[in-house]
Amino acid sequence: GGSTTWEKCCLGLPSLIITLADNQADIAKGLGRAGTCVDLGWYESISTNQYAQVLKEMLQNKNKRLCLVKQSQRLVDGKGSQRVIKAMLMGQIKLRKAQGNDCELLWRWVNDPKVRQSAFNLKDISWEDHNAWFLNKQNDPNCFQYIALNSHDIPIGQIRFDINDSVAEIDYSVDKNFRDMGLGKILLKKGVEFFCAEVERPITIQGCVKKENEPSSRVFEDIGFQHTHARASHLSITILSDKKSWINAYIPILISEFVLLGQRVTYVHNVAQIKKSDISFYLSCGQIVPANVLSRNNHNLVVHESALPKGKGWSPLTWQILEGKNEIPITLFEAKESVDSGKIYIQKIMYFNGTELVEELRQKQAQYTIKMCVSFVKDYPGIISRGKEQSGASTYYKKRKPEDSKLDQDKTIREQFSLLRVVDNERYPAYFELNGTRYILKIKKG
Repeated sequence: GGSTTWEKCCLGLPSLIITLADNQADIAKGLGRAGTCVDLGWYESISTNQYAQVLKEMLQNKNKRLCLVKQSQRLVDGKGSQRVIKAMLMGQIKLRKAQGNDCELLWRWVNDPKVRQSAFNLKDISWEDHNAWFLNKQNDPNCFQYIALNSHDIPIGQIRFDINDSVAEIDYSVDKNFRDMGLGKILLKKGVEFFCAEVERPITIQGCVKKENEPSSRVFEDIGFQHTHARASHLSITILSDKKSWINAYIPILISEFVLLGQRVTYVHNVAQIKKSDISFYLSCGQIVPANVLSRNNHNLVVHESALPKGKGWSPLTWQILEGKNEIPITLFEAKESVDSGKIYIQKIMYFNGTELVEELRQKQAQYTIKMCVSFVKDYPGIISRGKEQSGASTYYKKRKPEDSKLDQDKTIREQFSLLRVVDNERYPAYFELNGTRYILKIKKG
């Protein structure tokens, strides 16, 4: 019944305890009442046969042993040292503004597996993208980013506030070496106090957390944040697509989704038909939308099949299939006068198996497009503050022409199968030329 008892509890080791000294008696009795062990009492008061009988009963009673394990580990969870560290750190965390030499540190933190798991974008962040993002944040007057230090000036986490209009969105994380000590709550509370003192104007502060991330939700709630499921209703929505676009066959599905959400929807094919609305979606639209039309709407959204800013321009899905790719990014972002340059709200990956022809490619593209548009409306207006500016170098795809469907008669079908996958049998079929004559090939699955 000595101090080793606490170690057995932490390990969940079912125990029969005898008392060898007076100072052990109360410990043994208390642990017995708590259901963490079997207290056999003073060692001289139990015979060998009694000891053997109790041991035999324990070995034959699995449920009893499991109950002892559960109660023991509930009493002693092994986190005492962390609680001591937390007590020592309480009130000693200090914040400073993020500096240029913090870029690499923040990059390591943001790519920590647990941080990525909790993020809305699960993909690892490349150094190039992170560096461009960090430089942009350093120059953004609406971004307030702080590094948290312990009493020895060791960085233990970060907290950032991004202001959009009168709303500040929080992002924070704790270094993996300092987790499970309750520091997240301290960091969040101090960060809010620090930020409010610096801004000195009325502002709403919000944190967006995944539904399954209950620990982070509790941290916010514990310091006074109100839990809410923000959803906009009775929005006016405009959908614009080109009159002869393939996506028109799928637009009724999107309209019905919006209507079921209680939204008002207008569907048009010409930029000139766009009236004032809360949100306009430009889907499979090759028309130039002037600034005066964009200004009619609170938000103008485009869906583009690339990892912007890479792959701007025309027919990105087609060009990437021709490059041999079967994992194609798809991005929902804010339209601006400068082509494909606005803030990114949602980014997903479409997966193909390499056998799909153009109609199947379009079907999956439409499914993702509809899902992302509906997701944006469901999360509006909270999603706006989570938008990310594009960062990194831009690349561009050119507009496809009929001659881009030309086959090389000297290459095999296998070598040109990617081209056969993306051709439209009616509008721009595959063809080859031989002896001055053009021959058209149409492809379908048998």
